[in-house]
Amino acid sequence: RTRGVQTCESPASSASPNWTAAIRQGVVMRRVCPTTSDCPARRLRFSDPGPRLSPFMEHSAIRARPTGFGVCPHDTATAVQAWREFHAQLNARFALRTTFVDIDQFPPFEEALERAEFAIAFLNPAHYARVRDEHGYVGVVRPADSHEIARLITLRTRACGSVTGGVVACVDAHLTTAAMRGLRTRGVDLTPRFVNSYAAVIEAVRQGDAEYGIVYANYLGESLTAEHPVQIVLAQEVHLPHVLAVHPALASHIPELQAFFLESPDAFGWALELDISSWELVPDADYAASPRDAATVDDGGAILAFG
Repeated sequence: RTRGVQTCESPASSASPNWTAAIRQGVVMRRVCPTTSDCPARRLRFSDPGPRLSPFMEHSAIRARPTGFGVCPHDTATAVQAWREFHAQLNARFALRTTFVDIDQFPPFEEALERAEFAIAFLNPAHYARVRDEHGYVGVVRPADSHEIARLITLRTRACGSVTGGVVACVDAHLTTAAMRGLRTRGVDLTPRFVNSYAAVIEAVRQGDAEYGIVYANYLGESLTAEHPVQIVLAQEVHLPHVLAVHPALASHIPELQAFFLESPDAFGWALELDISSWELVPDADYAASPRDAATVDDGGAILAFG
């Protein structure tokens, strides 16, 4: 027997919409449901699935529901206690029966993603795109005011003058695409060379395999001293936030979760503890880049693809 997704019926219609598909197609708008006592999102139930579910949803109906709550190691490194509290409050409010999983290193975190061990996870753009495409995870919301700082690095021995172009070592196709769009408007035309880690970015610059490298946030931290072989030559602000995503087995909770994060004062209070002032829906098109088609924007706003 196939378990159906939550329906949101009105007196005028008894159709059972596929919420996962509707959200991805942009049908579900900012105000997901009325804030009244009979809000359909609060009447969680399962019924006839109506339209055929996606393969991910059909598969999730028969496989074990994961119970982990995961957070990108970059975020737990600086605010693990705040994320623990966020998880505890979310769990208590929605009875999701999840367990906080504290993984502070990327390799084991990525292994957990490969096994789809998280029921809910706060993921960087590359990780979100991967589990969405491979396991059917759905983006619920993302921080509306989150900005990354892309830092263009080069050898300290290289003259720190005008940067116009060259090969750049990079990791995340999504952030790199967004960063290079901004850099292109500043007259910097870079050709990406993708590597497997930010440590590999540094090494590619050190070995001369790439004139430049792109790292994010405070990756170099206090190690960037006068003795370090690389220096920062440019910085570019990027708006491509992390995503709070759910496993497809929790798809019936999505309308309720979105309504809460977009409308509830409690959600704003929880977010402030994480330095997030507000949430917004997730435009999946922002998370569609790949190493083969990382793009920049020309002066006219058109997208130019690298081969």
